[in-house]
Amino acid sequence: NLTVYEVEQDLAWNIGGCRNLAHAVANTPYVLTTDTDVEINGTVASWLLNSLSTRDASLRAREASSQRDNVVWKFFNQLMPGGQKFEPHPAVMLASKNAYWALGGCDEDLVGNYGQTDILFLWKADRDPLIKVRSLTETMIAGNLYIKKIWKPMSKECVSWAVESCQKAPPHLRKSRPRILSHNMDIFSYKKRREKPFSNTFLRFGWHRAFPL
Repeated sequence: NLTVYEVEQDLAWNIGGCRNLAHAVANTPYVLTTDTDVEINGTVASWLLNSLSTRDASLRAREASSQRDNVVWKFFNQLMPGGQKFEPHPAVMLASKNAYWALGGCDEDLVGNYGQTDILFLWKADRDPLIKVRSLTETMIAGNLYIKKIWKPMSKECVSWAVESCQKAPPHLRKSRPRILSHNMDIFSYKKRREKPFSNTFLRFGWHRAFPL
């Protein structure tokens, strides 16, 4: 059940745009966002799906609809079974599409510079009286369920493959992406003070479905 979408322009730090695209094309009422170094194993995934099915049945019993659900679930700090503390990236969340778009999605004014995409989204969620931000962490720990950070360092073979792949990539894909926070932090400050409006235009790039064709 894998579908791949390709963005046709090489926009620096287009995290918000890609996330908006995912929520625009997803045919489910909920979307799980994760980070590249976070592992969500089959047991946790099954638990999440079962929990959402139960929630959906409860909504239908109240003559409501999951399409109008207004919850964002967060994965907060966890103490792993081995005693190692793991603080998931702010991007790791499970949100109803209704809540996501009610909050205006991710602000694409931040595209082109690094940082603040998830921070701004959650800032709006915490302050919207119609949106409920909930934690999944306590329930998961009580059930001995954990998401994990992929701690293992890459093997020498994997590092060599990555370097070789980068060297073979077209020049525009080898451009450096500096992680300078100041630009987007300023934009975030302006928006919080209502000196700049929140973005209301989405998918400012070409895109197409790459698989399956």
